[in-house]
Amino acid sequence: MSTMVLELYDALKEAGASEANARRAAEAILQGDTSRLERIEDAGKELRSEIAELRQELGGMRRQIGQLSARVATLTWMSGLANALILLVLGKLFLVR
Repeated sequence: MSTMVLELYDALKEAGASEANARRAAEAILQGDTSRLERIEDAGKELRSEIAELRQELGGMRRQIGQLSARVATLTWMSGLANALILLVLGKLFLVR
């Protein structure tokens, strides 16, 4: 039994409870603590698995952002080239006669 459960057992005996009743009450508290700890451990396992899933999703998002960045760079060069060609055509139309 843990220290806290032993203290409860001693306190119940001092208060006049029989040894059997004090022991049952202390064991009930111990079982409650055990089930509570199991629930906490289960919640911790669930959180760890959710964190692992989020990390995988974050890795996928980072790859997608990298791909989008490459596409934006390509589109930037293409639009710059298109603008330069448009200026050349306009210059030829209006300046050369």
